[in-house]
Amino acid sequence: MLGKWEHLDYDVLFDLHERSSPAKYRLTRGLLTSHLERSPYIDLSSSHWLVFNRALIGALAIKRPAPFQIPSQAHLSFLCFQHFDAVLEIMPNVLDSLKAQGFQKLMFGQDSRHFFPGAPEDWTEIGKILQELGFESLNDQVDLERDLATYEPPAGALDPLGEEFVVRPCEPGDLSSVTRFFEAEFPGRWKSDTLEKWDLDSPACVLGLFKGSECCGFALTQQDGTALPIGGAVWGESLGPNWGSLGPIGIAKELRGRGLGDALLAASLMDLQRRGAQRTIIDWTTLVTYYGKHGFEVTRRYKAMALPLT
Repeated sequence: MLGKWEHLDYDVLFDLHERSSPAKYRLTRGLLTSHLERSPYIDLSSSHWLVFNRALIGALAIKRPAPFQIPSQAHLSFLCFQHFDAVLEIMPNVLDSLKAQGFQKLMFGQDSRHFFPGAPEDWTEIGKILQELGFESLNDQVDLERDLATYEPPAGALDPLGEEFVVRPCEPGDLSSVTRFFEAEFPGRWKSDTLEKWDLDSPACVLGLFKGSECCGFALTQQDGTALPIGGAVWGESLGPNWGSLGPIGIAKELRGRGLGDALLAASLMDLQRRGAQRTIIDWTTLVTYYGKHGFEVTRRYKAMALPLT
């Protein structure tokens, strides 16, 4: 029996995901609630599940694009299945709904409050089923991790700060300066994600690079127990107790090339370390060599994938 998403039992969905996913990609029950059930972008008309012999054997969740995303692209945010046939049976209904709404492309992951930036290389079943459905491969992305218990910044990394710049946790009074910075430098996803965390968690989860009272850069940090884990923080179950997460991170265009980005990164990692963060993730990036200088190593590889709908 094929059913629509609004009638789904999330406890049953969680059980299927636990049974069908590798340990490295396990999610908490709370994440299914925050990232799917309570997502403002979940497309209930296009998301479906399949039951056979009174057991859930497959589920696909679709999200509409957020305002900072391409409006003609929908996103396959989440899927779990007992076997490939379940996805193949669900997908035609998904595609009919998306085409009726005028969408031109279906991206795998990369949605607002996403789980996946692409198909995990070491969860081969996902890549295989997406290829069978006609998804095309795009670019590669990785997650990187290290234990911060032994972190020391590279020699000279903090020197560019000098007396002119300071890296510190943001405070409520910094909101106008931080907002101006995002509107000028990163007005899309990074602004949306970071300011949502600011509201739901705490301004202190944003490390700001300041010149006086002017915000010139930022790093979003998360830790075990955060109110809304996003990005790499969704893999907290795999990271273990006292996990940490860093990113996105960026500085004003006019300041690039002076070593301030590296200084911001080092200072942010040291701040996480002081707060007790251990295994820490930097997600959805291609900058392996850059972060490798700070001891980070690749732990997950993804292939971005998209399905043309026209």
